[in-house]
Amino acid sequence: MHLVRNPHLQKNVKSMVFHGQLPIEDDPGPRFGELHELAASARQRCPELADDPHWYGGLIHGWADPVAALLLVLCTRLETLDLMIPYHQASRLLVLKLVSLALEHSGTQRPLVNLRSIVLRWCDDEEPGNIQYAAPLFQLPNVKILALSALSDKIPLKSTSDEKGRDEHAKLGLDPDIYETRFPVGISPIEELFLEAACLTSHGLFTVVSACKQLKKLVCTCGNPARMTDDGDNSAALLQKALLLHATSLVELAFNLETHRFRDDVSLEYGSNMGLECFKECFKQMNKLKRLTMDIHVLCFHDASRNEKMLDFLPSSLEYLGLECDLASYRPHVLQYAEVLCTVLRACGPGNRFCALKTLEIWLFVYGGVDTDIYEPVNELAREKGIKFTFTHGSHGGGNAWETMGMIPDPYPPIVDPATGPKRIR
Repeated sequence: MHLVRNPHLQKNVKSMVFHGQLPIEDDPGPRFGELHELAASARQRCPELADDPHWYGGLIHGWADPVAALLLVLCTRLETLDLMIPYHQASRLLVLKLVSLALEHSGTQRPLVNLRSIVLRWCDDEEPGNIQYAAPLFQLPNVKILALSALSDKIPLKSTSDEKGRDEHAKLGLDPDIYETRFPVGISPIEELFLEAACLTSHGLFTVVSACKQLKKLVCTCGNPARMTDDGDNSAALLQKALLLHATSLVELAFNLETHRFRDDVSLEYGSNMGLECFKECFKQMNKLKRLTMDIHVLCFHDASRNEKMLDFLPSSLEYLGLECDLASYRPHVLQYAEVLCTVLRACGPGNRFCALKTLEIWLFVYGGVDTDIYEPVNELAREKGIKFTFTHGSHGGGNAWETMGMIPDPYPPIVDPATGPKRIR
């Protein structure tokens, strides 16, 4: 209400966090007449949305989503937006409708034109939402950072080169005349893309990264890595195409795309070698990559028929290497990891392959705690090479190292779980 009555202050609002979708009940809130004043302002500022009975009626009742949509219309200099999509309102969320409508406006006063950083999350990691809700965000003109959490391509993705299909919109519960659910091709200004707890096929990942003109940072953690093989024989080729699209421009890459487990004899069994083969080829072209975070077992990949080791393909430009394992580890596993780290460190320093490396980190879940002496050879070699080495370990409960250990590089605003607070501590 204050912003409606003091329009000169609207330009000062730069950031908005919107996690609530419930009525404002425990706040004395505005009086009924003031809510009508909000509704009148809405009709004036965005007639297209004002025709939606959910907006006008929602403002009169003080609902959070309509109020948030109004704030986005009023505050045209907004630069950062953090939005959670509730399960029960996804198909009629006014904020998402506004994003699609904003694409049809022109001029500096159009809604969302100044947005630089967006976090869009689904409310339930266990049952991901549709990533099509995020499609219009890729067409906003000035967005540089986009973080998406718990979204899926269970309904196959389309690009703007494909025809609009009413069947797709019917499945999504969206009006095809209003909502843009197709992804652009090669035009998005997004430079940093975060896909957290993503449930994407290789085709889905390819469609999403294809929307961007030139990515500098790509973070992808899978809520269901098995989805990556749902494209059958085309999965490997599509995954490789997705990673190669921005290989020459990427400065930072963080991923977990492969599934694996320990056998009884402590050896490793992969669900598929598809991702490992792809990474080997893609690393060759990532000559600008400075920061890499991934599962430590990627480094264990060895093609005996060609006598090729993954370490030989990592970019020599790396300044930071972060390694993790979601599997709960015993002492024999930890000893193996120490050997892997020593192998990396021996390849560091002047005149060696990784002469630019400055920092090496590892995150593990360990049964029964860790004898820190195990890592003394690693510490000693790191000191000798002048490299900062950090070992972080959690209890043997296992889980997702990316969340528990705070591994994913932060966008701003950071991805957070409202119930537990920030997932990352870095």
